[in-house]
Amino acid sequence: MEENKKKKREMRGLLGLLPQSLMVDEIFSRLELDSLCSTAAVCRAMRVYASQALSSISILDLSGYCVDERVLNHILGVGENKVLKKSLTLNCFRLPGSSIAPFLTPNLHQLGLLKCSLLSSHFLVSIGQSCPNLRVLVLEILDHDPPQVLKHNLRQMLKGCSHLESLSLKLRRPGVSIIHPIISFVFPKAIKILQLQPVLEQDVIYGIRDKSIPFSLEPTNFKLQTLSLVLDIISDDLILTITHSLPLLAELDLKDKPTREQLLQRDFTNIGVQSLASCSRLTRLSLRRSRQNSPTSTFARVNDLAFFLLLEGCISLESVRLDGFSKVTDAGFISILHSCESLKTFEVFNSDSLTDLTFHDLTDAPCSLIEVGLVSCRHITSETVEKFSLCKNLVVFYLSGCKSVSDRWLKSVSALSRLTTLNLCRANVTDNGLSALCSGNAPIASLCLRGCERVTDQGVALLFQGGSTISTTLTILDLGDIPNISDMSIFAIARYGLGVTDLCIKYCILVTDAALKALASKRRLIDGSKPIQRLDLYKCTGLSLDSFGLLKRPSFPRLNWLGVGNTCFSDEGYADFAEISSDRPWLTVCFDGCEIGCGEGWHDHF
Repeated sequence: MEENKKKKREMRGLLGLLPQSLMVDEIFSRLELDSLCSTAAVCRAMRVYASQALSSISILDLSGYCVDERVLNHILGVGENKVLKKSLTLNCFRLPGSSIAPFLTPNLHQLGLLKCSLLSSHFLVSIGQSCPNLRVLVLEILDHDPPQVLKHNLRQMLKGCSHLESLSLKLRRPGVSIIHPIISFVFPKAIKILQLQPVLEQDVIYGIRDKSIPFSLEPTNFKLQTLSLVLDIISDDLILTITHSLPLLAELDLKDKPTREQLLQRDFTNIGVQSLASCSRLTRLSLRRSRQNSPTSTFARVNDLAFFLLLEGCISLESVRLDGFSKVTDAGFISILHSCESLKTFEVFNSDSLTDLTFHDLTDAPCSLIEVGLVSCRHITSETVEKFSLCKNLVVFYLSGCKSVSDRWLKSVSALSRLTTLNLCRANVTDNGLSALCSGNAPIASLCLRGCERVTDQGVALLFQGGSTISTTLTILDLGDIPNISDMSIFAIARYGLGVTDLCIKYCILVTDAALKALASKRRLIDGSKPIQRLDLYKCTGLSLDSFGLLKRPSFPRLNWLGVGNTCFSDEGYADFAEISSDRPWLTVCFDGCEIGCGEGWHDHF
């Protein structure tokens, strides 16, 4: 043992004697961020080399890492040695404003502060004072301040960031589902991209119509090209105001969360959709309705005629995303596919009126689809899916909730040479379908089989057999809520799923400690296997406390997200995970059953 320690010390000493130009310019400058950070932990010499390599990077994105103040200072430096960036993106879940402030400089042109659970809105004033040259700003803030305080601080921030061209602002209030008025200030005139959530429909309408009212910009100076809003309701008045006031609009993304009363008073109709025809520059259109406040709510006053009229002016659409249009039938969807020659993305959610007929003449459509999403469309069958096997440029294919889709089509789809993302959530596929999928050359990196109840351990093993294309390309695998998935599937992934880094096995009650142990030892070895980075164990009730130690180092060496809600681990509470998180500064622990990465639920997590 002492001899080994001596050899390690000698090796570290030799590393410090190597030429700096060789180590920094030829080696460290080519490493990815996680490799740089891992290497920096080896010894003092390596930390110096890593720091110098980081100082040469003008664009740094740490959004995928939940760093604390100590780690942030190690990466970016402190005091006079701090690294100046032109673009900086941080996951601020564990970062107080005092730890971020030193890195806010006039040199910054792009700034992203995500999942800010410890920042008060007063920190926004510091951004305006310290970053006058910002062009792009992305903020996700958990707000506890009174509305008037928040409005004042936002106004001060934007007053200082007078050159801002792109603003994305997401504000969350814990335990509040109703949208409150939070936007009450004038945006910089140079703004071209604006993304806000939440905001009230009336604030948008009155603000755009009259420059003396909050949210206003003079229409003659309005350069806005992209508008994305999450609001209380999408109405005809809202759309008419937008189309009349934003002549340069190219991308429109609206999502609403209406109450039953709002739907009765001022719901969206054909008039609103038809008015969009005047936006001749429009290339991306997304209209979505959430059922959060009214489970049965849809755009019930919009029918096929609205889209016939829309397409008289918007024939340059490249992306269409529609959710909740219950009265639009095959005729309306066909008109989109056959009128928009530049269409690349076509997504329809929650439609009982969309059937196979929409895609009957797909080969005659002038568009070349790259992304297709047919989600919770119960009348879509394997016949339609087989049609898409002729779309040779298809990269993303979502069939989540299409329960009439079965094995028959998987053989043809597996031949798509560009397909990287395939979502079969709750489709009627079996082990035979997975076998067919493996026989093709589709380079699938992300595969979702959640809720595919007829899939078994044998089918999962087939995914990795015989050196198939998918066995080498797969990195994200979702096996959640499949009753027959057991340790055997996990053993196959640990041994043969060399590239799998993200794994979801939530609700898999047959998975035991033995499976977790196999995953814990999955690491980069001579065979090129990559360790698990994100793991969802939500409601894996077959796990016992005996395996809790596997969540500690050195197991799972690259783990940065862990879902443990409703398991024996979560019963232990936060105290035990505090020790694990302290030892793993990158790790986020989720107890609430969120999707991998948490997304909307970040403010509640550990």
